[in-house]
Amino acid sequence: MLNRVLNIAAILAFAWACPSGAQQVHETVGWRPTAVPLLNFSSDDGTGYGLRANLFEYDGQSVPYRRKYSAQVFISTKGKWVHRLLVDTPEFRPGRRLEVELVYEKEDFANYYGGLSDEDIAGYSRDQRTFRQAFPEFKVKWIRTLRFPWRLRIGGRLSHNDIEPNAAESILSALDPLGADGGTFAQFVGSLRYDTRDNYN
Repeated sequence: MLNRVLNIAAILAFAWACPSGAQQVHETVGWRPTAVPLLNFSSDDGTGYGLRANLFEYDGQSVPYRRKYSAQVFISTKGKWVHRLLVDTPEFRPGRRLEVELVYEKEDFANYYGGLSDEDIAGYSRDQRTFRQAFPEFKVKWIRTLRFPWRLRIGGRLSHNDIEPNAAESILSALDPLGADGGTFAQFVGSLRYDTRDNYN
């Protein structure tokens, strides 16, 4: 009984000490940095290490922030890179959000087996089963709030894929599928969304 009373007293004291109108993060003014370490493992890419750093700008009004600048560096022990730069402005204009992202991905040993059986694949070396590729990409996303809960979302991306087999007599070279030489890709997307959440994504 005494323990229960003490626990209730501690909870009430904590609740009394915390102001009910505590300031929300977006109500502050200034800059706030964050950093998140990245760690990953897969049998294809090995162990990956990286860091994602964010810098948030608050103006006391914009929700959840005025601007976010983000940078990511990620590399793996088997030659995979995933680097990113991003700028996010939820209030680019009143009721309009703009997000711009630049991504660079690279793989030194991307697998390609075609339609071969496991028995056939076993007869090829690692270099003959893999290829190198570099994949820079530019993305844009624009969201306009119409009459809540309707939102208009428009976006697109432009990318180019450079592909090079790791061996002259590779599976990729022998089968020569569509897109084996890489190329440029452009995409445009648009949608009208009905969304009652307070999340602007």
